Amino acid sequence: MYIFLAILLSIITAEAEIKVWEIPDTHNEPFKTQSWKAREKAGEIEKAIVIENETLSVLMFRNSSEINIWDKQLGPQRRLLLSVFNTATSAIKSASITMEETDKTEASFSFSDGRSKVSLTLQMGAKHIEIRPIADASFITLNNKANYVVIPGLSEDDKVYEATTNTPVPLIVPAQSVILELIEGMDSILLLMWTNTPTTDMKTSPAESSTEEVSRNVELYSTNNTFTSTKLAFLGKSIYLGLLSEPNIWYGANIRKIPGGIRKQIEWKRPFDAVWRANFIISGYDPAEVQTFLKRASELGLSKGKEREWALAFINIDQQRSPSSSLKVESSYFKIEKNDSTSKQNWPCTFIDNKTFITIPATLPYQSENATGRNTSFSTQLNLIHIYSHILVYPLDRTDKTPIEKFTVVDIMRQALGIGPCKLDWLEDASLH
Repeated sequence: MYIFLAILLSIITAEAEIKVWEIPDTHNEPFKTQSWKAREKAGEIEKAIVIENETLSVLMFRNSSEINIWDKQLGPQRRLLLSVFNTATSAIKSASITMEETDKTEASFSFSDGRSKVSLTLQMGAKHIEIRPIADASFITLNNKANYVVIPGLSEDDKVYEATTNTPVPLIVPAQSVILELIEGMDSILLLMWTNTPTTDMKTSPAESSTEEVSRNVELYSTNNTFTSTKLAFLGKSIYLGLLSEPNIWYGANIRKIPGGIRKQIEWKRPFDAVWRANFIISGYDPAEVQTFLKRASELGLSKGKEREWALAFINIDQQRSPSSSLKVESSYFKIEKNDSTSKQNWPCTFIDNKTFITIPATLPYQSENATGRNTSFSTQLNLIHIYSHILVYPLDRTDKTPIEKFTVVDIMRQALGIGPCKLDWLEDASLH
């Protein structure tokens, strides 16, 4: 798997180049490429400048506090807005470009407070940008619109967060090296990455210091039930921004009305072969819906005095979760099966040819006799009873069938953070085929 990534990067690097453009007139639609002029020399930026490789573009205005970043496949209308802070918003006072290496371009910025300074680096073949603090830079903010935030669990269930409030109080998310933001439209995933920061006890020598991984708090702000802003501290180290952009690069849907325990085809189709990760979100029912189910169960002779127990099980799921905690999820991987009668139908998510199927687990384990005396499960009779409200899907890693030009979450993590194949042994146990 790691060999495939090395081949991918070598091919891209061979064909790629970093391009730098000056924008002489920033008032006349600066995002239109017709007004751009090629720049070949390093030095100060006069008004605005664009740095781009074959997949990403970065536009910086000299007197603005925002840096525009977008995937060239989607265009600048879907750009992200990046700001760098010390203690307050600071506009870019001066900026310069260095192009000493043939495979990367670095832009250095100093801010209006006269002290803060950061560098931004874009390399050939990269799907990420490095933002490095040089002096007195505290944190960054990113403005976008995300439906969900995911912390990949890798060998355990993911952590999934959704925006449910419109208050100025941020949602604090602890993560060790990466978070994913699933952007509106299901055609883009933003990765925020950093190297793990070891703990250090000032009273001990370096040899005695702890090297345990420390979670870094990410602050998420929301409006109208959408994450609109993300704040992340530098802590003295680089932050990496990665973008995966392609139609259907992630998928989210309400699965409440899909029957439990039965394999059903869904409309979404994977855009390419990969290790696709699925999260089944657990959520309670509305009390009125629960009463409807219980009435039907009673008519079928299945409740047997369990109405209160079942009602609490379905209604209290959401009430037990605080607004700042992650959603309850069960994570899985898509398996690839042949279209024959020997295929197992109980795996939660499968691909058969170019079709996608999910089998939502039946929730209630109770068994009781119906009116005819036959032993029948409650969930089978009602055909809708399960505790899962939504499904989320995204490409976690590549397989030997992943197209050479396609990227996954782990590809970008390896590229930005230098994670080798030894770090990802958990994929061997995914039972994908």
